[in-house]
Amino acid sequence: MITPVNSSDSTIATHLATVAQDLYKSFAEYDATGIIARIVKNSTAIDYVFATEGLTPVRKATALSKLVFEDDCIDTGHPHYNDEKDLNWSTACRLPASCFVKTKNPIEVAVAVKIVTLTGIKFAVRATGRNPNPGFGSIDDTGICIDLSQLRTLELDSDQKVAHVGSGNKIGDVQKFMDSYDVGVVTGVNNSVGATGATLGGGFGAANAYTGLACDNVKNYEVVLSDSTIINANAEEHSDLFQCLKGGGNNFGIVTRLDLWTVPVHNLWYHFFDLSIDISREFLAALAEVQNRIETDPKASFIAIASGDVWHITLHYVGHSDVIPWPFEPLMKFERLDTFFHIPPTNGTVYSYNTAMTPKQPHIGRQPCSVTTKVDAQLYYDIFEHWTRVFPKGKGTGLDLCIKPFNTSSVTSGRAHGTENILGNVPMAQTWWSVLAQWTNPADKDELYDILESMREFMVNQAKATDNFLPYNFMNDSGYMQDIPASYGAKNLAKMKAVSQKYDVKQVFQRLQNGGFKVSKAAVRDH
Repeated sequence: MITPVNSSDSTIATHLATVAQDLYKSFAEYDATGIIARIVKNSTAIDYVFATEGLTPVRKATALSKLVFEDDCIDTGHPHYNDEKDLNWSTACRLPASCFVKTKNPIEVAVAVKIVTLTGIKFAVRATGRNPNPGFGSIDDTGICIDLSQLRTLELDSDQKVAHVGSGNKIGDVQKFMDSYDVGVVTGVNNSVGATGATLGGGFGAANAYTGLACDNVKNYEVVLSDSTIINANAEEHSDLFQCLKGGGNNFGIVTRLDLWTVPVHNLWYHFFDLSIDISREFLAALAEVQNRIETDPKASFIAIASGDVWHITLHYVGHSDVIPWPFEPLMKFERLDTFFHIPPTNGTVYSYNTAMTPKQPHIGRQPCSVTTKVDAQLYYDIFEHWTRVFPKGKGTGLDLCIKPFNTSSVTSGRAHGTENILGNVPMAQTWWSVLAQWTNPADKDELYDILESMREFMVNQAKATDNFLPYNFMNDSGYMQDIPASYGAKNLAKMKAVSQKYDVKQVFQRLQNGGFKVSKAAVRDH
């Protein structure tokens, strides 16, 4: 039996308990009894900590979090603190937060946000820790990290039209679950990436020309706002926020659940192989031809990555096939290398394809950037040649160059559910480039950052010089130094800024949230 709080009492403990109790009345599916009981039990200590002079705001927030979340608040004295700090994929993101608050449901997220706003401290939000940008999903000891990894809802409606996905799920969790029902949803293609983070940035799936992006296939977002309320954003409720969440990142609130439309993409044909970079001119010309063929057959897609002295090629096609699908024929003339990467033509599922796309990776530093261009074989080769010139020579360093196709139907298919995303994509065949710098020795980080930026500048300048430049940048593959919201166009940027002001009046997610591609810092571009 939970002791109710007196709403007329103005203490901080009462305030926190009231937040949880009021939300519990509206969202009874989430168990708030535990957090309410802890607040009531520790109310005297909570009020004492908040009233204590001399405590810095971050120490005050950490102490409050420890009293409210108890064992689910991992502070520096906790035996698992280093495990929490080192959870992030890139070592550059393993920052020493004052504490990690392991929330169990959206109501607990709302209470954690209330602690942030009451103390005015910096904070980060982390679901799976995959974002490689320092400070995105991580924070140093000047703030706290709100962790969503325990929000693991995974349900499929009885009519199998909508899947409900908690924000603690990785893409692999979602696709494995859907695989058991022989039903598809659109996510990214790497099982270790968080499903929600990928979707908020757009989400490049296995068949985007056929289905649109992951964000295009969201029916509803459950969101904790900066005032600690919980709302649903969809085509009928808060439709302006709904559109902005379709690619707008973490600017507007903390998404705690995605409701995803299912899609007719479950079975997938795929083929992995390596080619020598010595045949890059011929290969890149053939790859451009494949992209043009996808314009007439949107079931096809690929990913091509130059890494070291090889091209890693993954081809995939919606459905099963006993022959090489027609769009890929231009690539079949090249001699394949005998490497571990090779997977023969396989009739599998999206989950088995994603699993093959997710090898174990070392714990190293990483930093990405992104560029978008039109389809042009000569431009591809110019970029490749520059990549060979700047490729880092240091031991334990690398620079991967990735080509992903985005086609006319990637835009038009994405509009199937009515609400257009906020990305501002032009409906035409194009290439989403990403470059990933990697290092094992932290002393090499600055050099790799310089190489990465020089690579990005060359790609942009060369694309502009040949009339092949497109302004959009894919958030999921972008670096902290890039102005991603501005790349969506002036109209969409203005819309995102207005929605941010509407749903986050005090601009908590712009002022206090650490990292992120913030709309408040975006500058209007002359495209």
